[in-house]
Amino acid sequence: QTPSAQHPEARPLPRTRAAMVLYDFLMIVKASAPKQHVADILRRTGARVLDAHGVITDITSFGTRPLAYEFTTPGEKHYEAQMLQMTFNCKPQVLEDLKHDMHVDERVMRFVAIKKRALKSLISYKARDPAQKNGAQAKLRETLAATGYASF
Repeated sequence: QTPSAQHPEARPLPRTRAAMVLYDFLMIVKASAPKQHVADILRRTGARVLDAHGVITDITSFGTRPLAYEFTTPGEKHYEAQMLQMTFNCKPQVLEDLKHDMHVDERVMRFVAIKKRALKSLISYKARDPAQKNGAQAKLRETLAATGYASF
């Protein structure tokens, strides 16, 4: 039933746009996986984010590291693994697709998505010295004018 059918005075909720959220996506991949397979995992993960109009900000490989405890997969025991991290901005719905991709991929042993705290825009930070509030902007304008760029 629609909200108006449930109660005569009920109004439908306004649609809100899902905000982009900054995530650290950590993956633990089998140590036996060749570099081409690791690159394929990163490529697929990145493509999923970019297809959803997300922005990848960092990709880090920590190489092969010993595990804190033994990981077991069907028929295998793992004592070391390749650690990967991808940092990106995306809508929260994209994580469901990424989780599905990681569960299906047999090369990935573990993964976790960590939501990072959003940063405020630079304009919201106070100047260090109120007397020099526009000093940095004036210096930037001078530098741009001296180099031939149009001022803003």
